[in-house]
Amino acid sequence: MINAPTPSSLGFTSQWINGGTLENHTWEIAASMPIITRRDLQWNMRVSFDRTRTFITDLSIPDYNTGNFLMSDNADSVNNGFPLNRYGNTWGRKFYKGCNTLPASVQSECGPGKQFQVNSDGWLVWVGTGNTPEDGITKNLWQTKLPAASSPWNVPLQYGHIIVERPLRGEKGEGIGTKSILGNTLPDFRLSYNSTITWKKMTLYALFDGTFGHNIYNEGEQWGLFDMNSEGQDMAKRTVENAKPIGYNWRVGPPEHVGSGGFYDLLGTNNYSVEDGTYVKLRELSLSYKVGPIGGVGDWTFGLVGRNVKAWTNYSGYDPETGISGGQTGSGLINQQDSFDFPTLRTFTLSFSTRF
Repeated sequence: MINAPTPSSLGFTSQWINGGTLENHTWEIAASMPIITRRDLQWNMRVSFDRTRTFITDLSIPDYNTGNFLMSDNADSVNNGFPLNRYGNTWGRKFYKGCNTLPASVQSECGPGKQFQVNSDGWLVWVGTGNTPEDGITKNLWQTKLPAASSPWNVPLQYGHIIVERPLRGEKGEGIGTKSILGNTLPDFRLSYNSTITWKKMTLYALFDGTFGHNIYNEGEQWGLFDMNSEGQDMAKRTVENAKPIGYNWRVGPPEHVGSGGFYDLLGTNNYSVEDGTYVKLRELSLSYKVGPIGGVGDWTFGLVGRNVKAWTNYSGYDPETGISGGQTGSGLINQQDSFDFPTLRTFTLSFSTRF
């Protein structure tokens, strides 16, 4: 079921219909390995791998985008390295990063000493010929502007500010920021590993699992830019050369004639707020000891179990294991959007068990 857009003449904007077909391609491999098998010492390991690709093979209505997602059954086209018909494609605006991301006709104007350069945060900015991204304060350049008539995109550019991907002067859609596929919410693959070591009456168990290659829309970070309380706006530890003006990452919206930055972007998904959500977690760690009968009663085992003990990730939010229900997909597993949910809790449990 999809929440498809409808003609305005119907009096409502969308309708849930059975309007498409999905096809899954899944690989799953698992292996269990007894490493040591002795009377007083056993060590067993298990590793599993799975990979799923989901494609829209049939869509009974024209392609459309809903929320953060692009819905298409076009299997012959690729956008930013992603097949258009791959389910879970995240759709949004891109800001240029690196001279090689510019249109071919503009790349000759990019590099040291030229008018387009990469700043200390890795984003491409306009600085004017002979200047650098570090000259903003020392040369009082932060309020200088490149007029639209001199801009390759026919829109004015401000010194040191990011530049949204858009058609060049004279091209279709001139002046409007274009959208493209920024990533996919479904992972490239998942891995898990568990190990159990038993020595006499003591057992140690550990479970690691990881999700690799999926993307998360960090809406919380964008709200922080709007309220000017994001960590990225704190210039206290910056040098004079790398400091940015207050509100640098804030903008009302396209076309960029107002505001003084751009990453906030009216909470629209873009390649700043859509992040790599790859993570590995120590999901469970337990230690148990078999005591045996106590006072001649039962067969007691004492244990300590920790869950969600540790996470390794480059994701900037609280927890990469996130998502919201509802919307087009109805599933938080697919709708990887970080919208102020509580992170997964770390817990420790002391256990006592027996049998009679």
